[in-house]
Amino acid sequence: YVFGHPLIWSEGLAKALYIWCGFIGAGIVIRRRGHIIIDFIVLKLGGLPQTVLKYAIDGLMLFTIVIFTISSLRHVVSSSARIYELGMISESWILISLPIGGILMAVHMAFIVWEDICRDCNIVSRTP
Repeated sequence: YVFGHPLIWSEGLAKALYIWCGFIGAGIVIRRRGHIIIDFIVLKLGGLPQTVLKYAIDGLMLFTIVIFTISSLRHVVSSSARIYELGMISESWILISLPIGGILMAVHMAFIVWEDICRDCNIVSRTP
């Protein structure tokens, strides 16, 4: 409250920042391999089956991220005429964080796959 009146825009700003932080942060977490994974089946396998399953899972994740990015970009375009609750800004300015986060996730996932390939083929790669 400021001067006895609630700040109407504060909730909208908090939502917008939450959306931006969530999707940009998801890309960073993927790069650091910080997402929770359930890999007990992969770890039970050995040799070639383990490697194949690991790459299949990584490929499925990358495919899902690409589909998400394309779908979110379509959503941003379709929401350009809607006005966000903050006032006179388009809702697409808030939702553009989805495809940006998707691109970051895809790039980082591709780097992870590349590093795994380099490690599995004994090619020297940079380590973070």
